[in-house]
Amino acid sequence: MRVRVLIAAVCGLVLLPACTQTVRITEVADLPVKGTMLYSMDWEVSPLRANYQYVFHGAHSNKARMERVGDYYFLSWYDAEPEKPVRIVMQYTQAGTASTLRSCTLEYPLPRRSAGHRKVNFQFIREKSDNAPIVVADDTAVPEGQTPSNLRFRVPETLMHGTVRVPINAHADAGDVLSWRMDVYCGDESSPRDTRKSFLWN
Repeated sequence: MRVRVLIAAVCGLVLLPACTQTVRITEVADLPVKGTMLYSMDWEVSPLRANYQYVFHGAHSNKARMERVGDYYFLSWYDAEPEKPVRIVMQYTQAGTASTLRSCTLEYPLPRRSAGHRKVNFQFIREKSDNAPIVVADDTAVPEGQTPSNLRFRVPETLMHGTVRVPINAHADAGDVLSWRMDVYCGDESSPRDTRKSFLWN
């Protein structure tokens, strides 16, 4: 009996690194921020209050908080092959555009220093941030006041290891996000390495 337990434990330790050595999505968290009022201090809603405080950090007026009302998607992924380019694609539909499918592509074109966990924050908000920590690719230029169907961002080298915030700025005009799908691609692959999607995604 002890021998079987020992063999199972050794196999588990051998296989564990193999399970983690792939580019994959580890978690997706959806945080809808519907208003500017903070939740009460009751323990039942304390996580929601903490999330709202995180979103409203630095917004010292009600107008500034209103600009941050929207939908937030926090994606964590494991970068197992930092020498290869990686693409993260979020496809989504919104209430104001019915079944129109939109997408936002985040590219890591440069090699990263090492493998590890990375984070991406897709922000569907009203805030028009001029100092967003991302570089917009040339092919995303659209007429002012219109929401493009396909956004594309490139992550600069200075942000390869931190949280990348992607301000999509479509929430105010196109409404709530109804359904979404997130894919992560590695290298020049045409099929995603990993996929996560919402319950309503077809």
